[in-house]
Amino acid sequence: MLCATRRDPFLTKLEYGGGESRSLAISCLLINNTRHAANFEAFPNAKIDDGLFDVMHMNAGFARQMAHNVSILTKTHFYTPAGGRQTVRLRVTLGTPRDLLIDGELVPDVVAATITILP
Repeated sequence: MLCATRRDPFLTKLEYGGGESRSLAISCLLINNTRHAANFEAFPNAKIDDGLFDVMHMNAGFARQMAHNVSILTKTHFYTPAGGRQTVRLRVTLGTPRDLLIDGELVPDVVAATITILP
């Protein structure tokens, strides 16, 4: 849930619904429409009824990742090395095939995905 602590960064292109596009090397991408991911409050400012979902991406390394994990587990949110934003649509294009976890189901060899929130 909170991104593995020793993941190699991978190249990705994120295209947000408003037309903004970013290419980055990241080790974690989490997309969610509520405050909680599993039993953890990963997005404390998220609202279920605002018509948006939250996008979090990071490339933190071991020490910064562990500090981020502790800040979420303790619900203090004292450290967030992640980037991201809220949106209604996101197109993710990966430089190499990766595994995608959707609601607990693992989908192998994904190279692109489009996520859209519906009213």
